[in-house]
Amino acid sequence: MRIQDLLEAPFTTDVIDKRTNRDLRQFRQRNTERNPEGAFSLVKQDKDPHMMKKSSRNATPSGFTEGFKAFIMFLKNNDFENIHFPRVYEVKTIQGKDGYEIDKFKVEKLIDGYQIDKELMRNYVRNILPDSATEDYDDSEINHTLLAMYIQDAVDGRGRPFKEDTLNDACNIISRALHATGGNNDIHQNNIMFRQTNRGIQVVINDPIFISS
Repeated sequence: MRIQDLLEAPFTTDVIDKRTNRDLRQFRQRNTERNPEGAFSLVKQDKDPHMMKKSSRNATPSGFTEGFKAFIMFLKNNDFENIHFPRVYEVKTIQGKDGYEIDKFKVEKLIDGYQIDKELMRNYVRNILPDSATEDYDDSEINHTLLAMYIQDAVDGRGRPFKEDTLNDACNIISRALHATGGNNDIHQNNIMFRQTNRGIQVVINDPIFISS
């Protein structure tokens, strides 16, 4: 799939439920390829170079929804689209015979903030944060970590609006998702990613919700 096709595609996530005769209670994924790993998920390259596969690290009891899935399904069920959210093309839930489940996702490939040129990142952050928001910070502190802090505050209803209305809208939608799912704000530098567009980099709030079991 061409990267332009990904960027222009409508938000039409396919949702698939699949049953297996396996017991999944003791399911653990081994990260033998040193892929990116979070508290709840693993990520590895899809055969399409512009996409990644994201999946549960551990099986969870049926009825417990992990934060990433809860957020994506909230967007889909309410027809919310925003350029600052990840593009997810498939959500697959594998249901074991013991009532435990594994979630798998096919998602666009994003760029980690640490991989972006520091000067490019500084200019982007300055151009998107409220006026004077960076005055008290050294150049070395104007980075995606600072941006993540401001996004976290905005979702919680604190701080001034961003210069981009689309980012303000994204924060409002996440606030609604937190209320609807009963989740917690999980925005930090590792959940702030970026995509490359014809106009430059674009922040993507990748995994903003944490739901406690």
